[in-house]
Amino acid sequence: MKPDNQLAPKRKGQRLDWGAYAMARIKRAQGDVDTPIRLEVVPRRGLRREDAARYVGVSTAKFDECVKDGRMPNPFRIDGCVI
Repeated sequence: MKPDNQLAPKRKGQRLDWGAYAMARIKRAQGDVDTPIRLEVVPRRGLRREDAARYVGVSTAKFDECVKDGRMPNPFRIDGCVI
């Protein structure tokens, strides 16, 4: 049986995979530690301005500058949400 620190969530970009951590803890509590946990990880698309700037590792001001001079794509609107 794995100790709790080995079940701790792993970093994926800037987010922690809390879903996998929670499922591992539930399975462990139920005694199903040998049952593999199947997760499908889908990369995020269509980030908002702040999230996109964080994703590429720059400030929002620098990200806006990159959009203005064409180094980053222009945002587009989906049902009132600009992404």
